[in-house]
Amino acid sequence: MTNQELEQMIAYENQANSNANSAQRWQKQAQELERELEQVKAELESLKGETESDRS
Repeated sequence: MTNQELEQMIAYENQANSNANSAQRWQKQAQELERELEQVKAELESLKGETESDRS
């Protein structure tokens, strides 16, 4: 295998690692957003309950 082929393989491996790291960051961010969304939904339901009890 030539040096150029080895360098190309290393470049591909580095790019694959970079892509994997990016995917992990995106996955973590998506999980954080899901948690935030669930909190907002719960807060909204709580506020709906308060509004409904105010009407009675």
